[in-house]
Amino acid sequence: TLDVPRSSRASATGRHACAPSSSVKHHIFDDPSVDGTLEVADIAWLQVARVTASRHRVVHQPPAFHAPAAAIVLQFTGKSVIEQQGRTVRLAPGHWTVCDSTLAYTLTSPGASQRILLLIPHDCLDEDSELEQFTTRSFSGTAGVGRLVFGIAGWIVEELASIHAERAEVLATTVTQVINLAIQEKMGRRNIEPARGTL
Repeated sequence: TLDVPRSSRASATGRHACAPSSSVKHHIFDDPSVDGTLEVADIAWLQVARVTASRHRVVHQPPAFHAPAAAIVLQFTGKSVIEQQGRTVRLAPGHWTVCDSTLAYTLTSPGASQRILLLIPHDCLDEDSELEQFTTRSFSGTAGVGRLVFGIAGWIVEELASIHAERAEVLATTVTQVINLAIQEKMGRRNIEPARGTL
């Protein structure tokens, strides 16, 4: 079982008040040996985590007073199966999905894998987006705007040490805007923002 307190996280800013908070339980199988690392950091109100591990299972049980947030799960290597609210999504490398962190979910990785998790407050998503409509669906990270999401997430994790506090909120906003665009693309919605603003 692994629970990382907020005080132990790396942070690019001192602003913690509006960031959602959560804990997850990692259950290992009866393997002779288990190897894994969990890196967690805050970038303004955006929470970032990278999990690299041998086969394992994660059980997310939100606490009673949990700030509403969307959990973006990006599969970099290996495979994962996520179950939430009776729906199941299977992630292969290069795919990602969205989970509602206010609801319980389980994630099972049958073999060695690496994934990145982004935790975004609900109120940072598009106002006309209902989370239930696009949770536990497979998004492609190999084409379209979804590919940008993968590229940005990987870059953030690699460059955490060089992200300055004064740039953290702008970076968190940019990441969220790209994710919103990817969701719109997946759901077949037209972007109502002018092209100039999108660029």
